[in-house]
Amino acid sequence: MRNGRIGGGLVIGGWALVVLGMAASWVVGSTIGNAIVMLALAVVGAGAAILAAAGPAPLQGRVVRIGLAFLAVGLIAVACSAVAAARLTYDALEDAPTVVLLLGGGLATAIGMLLTQVSLVRAGGLARKLGGMFFLGLAGIYLLQVIASVAQDVAPVKMVAIVLSVVAAAAFAIGCAAPGLLAALGARGVPAATR
Repeated sequence: MRNGRIGGGLVIGGWALVVLGMAASWVVGSTIGNAIVMLALAVVGAGAAILAAAGPAPLQGRVVRIGLAFLAVGLIAVACSAVAAARLTYDALEDAPTVVLLLGGGLATAIGMLLTQVSLVRAGGLARKLGGMFFLGLAGIYLLQVIASVAQDVAPVKMVAIVLSVVAAAAFAIGCAAPGLLAALGARGVPAATR
């Protein structure tokens, strides 16, 4: 139970740091913001690894734990690729190990996130609601970006699309943090992701 809460706290805190890093990129510059985001991804990866190993209620299902393990490996690989790229004095795309870490980590992250979120949606209850927020947020961000690009000359439509994009991004972020939230809540009234 304690490991689940630690892992859950790391996942929640890591995703909060991702949001903070993105905001810092807009306010103080991309160098500091990117460093915060890469650190945050490593924190989320560590939390996901703990959750995958501990399998706290309601995350004790095999598929959700496999998804969390993929997510952990992928996020840590992406963070390592950023560290490797930062030490280079030439273009990081010319360094094969850095590119392999980035592409492999991105693929593992996508697989892990999808496995985890689908498992949560199938679990029902609060897990389904949080997993559903991930998919709704993702779809909302995509659709609203399409609307904003099509109606870029119409100021009111663009403004509404921006506001709704922020709402969709918030739902997406909450959905990303769902495993951490569920682990922090523990088994109290939350159906298990047992598949």
